[in-house]
Amino acid sequence: VGAAVISTTIAALFVREYPADLGQHPDGLAPAAAGAGPAQKSRRVYLTTEEWTSQEALRSNTFWVLLLCMCGMSLGYTWLLSHGFIHLQDLGHTRAVAGAASGAFAIFTLAGKFTVGGFGDRTDPKHLFSVALAVFGVGLFVVMNARTTTSLYVYAVLLGIGWGGALTCLMTLLGNYFGTKAYAGVVGVTIAVQTTVSAIAPSIAGFLFEQYGTYAPTVYTIAVLCFMGSLVLLFAKPPVRVMPEVKTLHGH
Repeated sequence: VGAAVISTTIAALFVREYPADLGQHPDGLAPAAAGAGPAQKSRRVYLTTEEWTSQEALRSNTFWVLLLCMCGMSLGYTWLLSHGFIHLQDLGHTRAVAGAASGAFAIFTLAGKFTVGGFGDRTDPKHLFSVALAVFGVGLFVVMNARTTTSLYVYAVLLGIGWGGALTCLMTLLGNYFGTKAYAGVVGVTIAVQTTVSAIAPSIAGFLFEQYGTYAPTVYTIAVLCFMGSLVLLFAKPPVRVMPEVKTLHGH
């Protein structure tokens, strides 16, 4: 309770809703940049300068492409949380070693986020997102056969960097593509859909394990979904805002 009170107080005192409240601008772009067109063509990273609404963003095919590409990784993440520790014990690792690998996964999740943060302004987050999904997919193949201590930590590095990097890229792309006005709405829908989809992974994994005595069908299927998402991202295009038709009365 004390921590909640402290965090709430800090948020109330220091958090601001808009960069303009502090004399700043989103992504460092001055308001005059809005007249430069739908995006800053001189930049390597696509940044919309249009005022998307949440409703417009949710009608965009690009939004749903990004969301679907992330589904495979979300399924893999919840499988790892719910069944990964037991799976590592089934492979012959002690509880202490399996726990240490889980700790390494958390550390490299932060590493993935910092890595994307360092390159995200110079390299298109879409491409970083694609790489992160592929890395996560490889990590799933490794964890299925992580019988040695070396492979145990290799999986932790791959899954950690992949998960942390992809999650950061997704949130960055939503802001880059749809702007600050629509951001809260699209992130809310994204989290709701991802949570709902990923919630089914533990139950399905448990059911299939009882049927086949292995997690392989579940994990390899999820890995393939990650690789498919990685390929789709390479061909994904920034969204194009469709302006609503303005109806006018005859003679006005």
